[in-house]
Amino acid sequence: MLLPNETVWRKPELPLKLNDIKIKRTSEALNITSKFPLHSVILMNSFKRNILFLLLTFLGCSSPIELPSVFKGKIISVIDGDTVDILYNEHLYRIRLADIDCPESDQPYGDEATEFVFNQCLSDSITVKNEGEWDRYGRLIATIFVQDTININLELVKNGLAWHYKEYSNDQEFSDTEDEARKRQIMLWSDSNAVAPWDWRN
Repeated sequence: MLLPNETVWRKPELPLKLNDIKIKRTSEALNITSKFPLHSVILMNSFKRNILFLLLTFLGCSSPIELPSVFKGKIISVIDGDTVDILYNEHLYRIRLADIDCPESDQPYGDEATEFVFNQCLSDSITVKNEGEWDRYGRLIATIFVQDTININLELVKNGLAWHYKEYSNDQEFSDTEDEARKRQIMLWSDSNAVAPWDWRN
């Protein structure tokens, strides 16, 4: 579920700080206590995630601003395999991973894709590369890297957890990587009748 005007969020002022929010690493529970490192990834179910966004909306939000083509941020939450929230310069941005489409959360291997991103993005800093494009839901279209070199978008395809989204991308490397994953019959390609997420959504 996507909320309107959720593109950019100002960091809450006192008495609520993101640094003082502890969120248990689980897809089923959201526990707010105290003192949890800001760089820790949040993985929660959609209802509780949207409650958090409504809270941030109440505290105040701003319109999208021009961003550098390359910047470093911290993962705050993993929404699903191809959508994450990143904190940069005290603003929270929702990122839609470019070139790919992961299985939906209620689709086979949807949870595995989400977990893969979670496990890969535990480092303190994520590099975000973008061309200043936003989708209709207010998400920044971007490629994210860990350790500056590991392309998470491409790794999802390589590991059989995402399709190359050819409707919006003509990147040959992604196409070749998907072909290789199909040949290896790994993860979603172990099912010869795997349904593409764009068909699943319809």
